[in-house]
Amino acid sequence: IHSFTFHMLLACYPLMLLVGGDLRPQLRTLPKVAVLLACLVAVAATANEILGTNFMFLSYASKSNPLYWFEKHMGDHLWGYALLVPLLVVGMYAPQWIRLLKHRRHRVVVRH
Repeated sequence: IHSFTFHMLLACYPLMLLVGGDLRPQLRTLPKVAVLLACLVAVAATANEILGTNFMFLSYASKSNPLYWFEKHMGDHLWGYALLVPLLVVGMYAPQWIRLLKHRRHRVVVRH
């Protein structure tokens, strides 16, 4: 339970910054973030292969891991990442998109 709590706190910190308005994701930086994530996954997968570890839960999902549901129902736990990461990205950018849409709706267009 200690590991689960620690990881939840890691997830909550940027969420608090996002909700508080101190963190504003920008769509133009998304490709750079995706490349960084791919590099981290490559390093973790290499370390898992060499050291026999399970960094980022890339090798397997134990029964206590939420990704295990995907392994049980979809055949591989990595489907969890394929489905959850896009949802996370949409969730992160949604407040900004909503603000942008509201701003565009309320903007008054003056024509001469």
